[in-house]
Amino acid sequence: MGAGSSNLRRWQVVAEFCAILLLAGAAAAIAVSAAATKSTVSVAFGWSAPRLLVIVVASLAASTLLLAGLWWQPVRRLAVVTGLNLLFIIAGCEAILRLLADRLPVQMVQLLPVEAAADVMARRGLFTAATIRGDGLLYSYQPHLTLRGQPWVTIDVDGYRNPPNAAPSDVILLGDSVTLARTAEQDLGAHLRAAGHRTINLGFDGYGPGHYAEAYRRLVLDRQQPHRLVVVTFCHCNDLDDAVAFDRLLAGGGSWREYLRGGASAVVEPPLIRLSWVLSALLKAPSALLQWRNVDRLPPVTVNVAGRTVTVPGAALAPDGRTPDGLAWQTAETHLRALADAAHAHGATVVFGYYPNLADIYAPWMGQEEREGAAQQAANFRALAERVGATFVDYTAVIREAAAAGGFSAVESDYHPDDRGTKAVAAALLPVVRDALAQHLAR
Repeated sequence: MGAGSSNLRRWQVVAEFCAILLLAGAAAAIAVSAAATKSTVSVAFGWSAPRLLVIVVASLAASTLLLAGLWWQPVRRLAVVTGLNLLFIIAGCEAILRLLADRLPVQMVQLLPVEAAADVMARRGLFTAATIRGDGLLYSYQPHLTLRGQPWVTIDVDGYRNPPNAAPSDVILLGDSVTLARTAEQDLGAHLRAAGHRTINLGFDGYGPGHYAEAYRRLVLDRQQPHRLVVVTFCHCNDLDDAVAFDRLLAGGGSWREYLRGGASAVVEPPLIRLSWVLSALLKAPSALLQWRNVDRLPPVTVNVAGRTVTVPGAALAPDGRTPDGLAWQTAETHLRALADAAHAHGATVVFGYYPNLADIYAPWMGQEEREGAAQQAANFRALAERVGATFVDYTAVIREAAAAGGFSAVESDYHPDDRGTKAVAAALLPVVRDALAQHLAR
């Protein structure tokens, strides 16, 4: 009995010392991993006060556990209990993160190990080094890419959303993520094709007026692609900013990688972070939280839309006071004018569609100032269309009707259209397309 108790005690002491060494080693590994992680992606754990705090705290925890545990038995026993609890908690959180990977918010996905984040983002059709390619400032998906999370999206040989081997087109669609419409099973191109109009969709995430003109030049004019109508969807949500960003990088010799601000940047992570999603998230969270806080300091706004409550990010409802004589509008007009002039020279008719931002969409259910501001920006684009000789169509009314009827987007706080949104836009555009093509044939 005495010998058995002595052996049991000996093994207990061994277990306690092992627990101390494991916890101290884990804390030291966290400190080393935090110091060793290098990245050019802004959301990753860069040199910052939170990062230095993690290194200091983890280092102190490692040294304290090691020194105290060697001398005090209560500390060793506490280490055993703490170690087991931490192990179960981390394992449980790890399992939950991996099971819910396809439902995690994008902000959370960005905190995962780089390879894991890239895999999750690729399934959703988001940008990773493996899913996109580019030349200069123009970029698109890899040819015939399959978006595992959105199997209804078919990508053609050029990296755009079109059926394989699409026939020569009557209509060319140009735009950004609103035109690509990944969350909609039927994009605008599909609706036009269903109405009997041969259509090629060259819309892509992140594009702005500079990209529209460049895609039209490279993929249509340079290839002598026959067409009769060019439809440009101008997204008030971000096209003015994108036009300025495009010009700034064009002047400085920048590339599509710089334009996307790290979408395909390399990150060097030590093995400890690559193995654990939980540890990666914990290490990257402090600096990411500070950045997210700085990006949007305006509180969310609750809007009552036809008896339905919608919560919208405050920054998305901020008034847009930019005027046509300012840099953003002038830059956008330069690219859109070049596009329209090139299309007219080719003999094609040009249609400019205006897609509203969230402030425009929800203006009827907000104050008078918001309603006036929304109307002014649409009027600015209408005047631009008239100046460059393009037919104008405003999608604001149909998107508002869809919002009042139950919604137009898969996420209420987002402006990207789902099937309800693309159907509404198509309903507004189709009569304009029919008239424009009829007039073209009557020449």
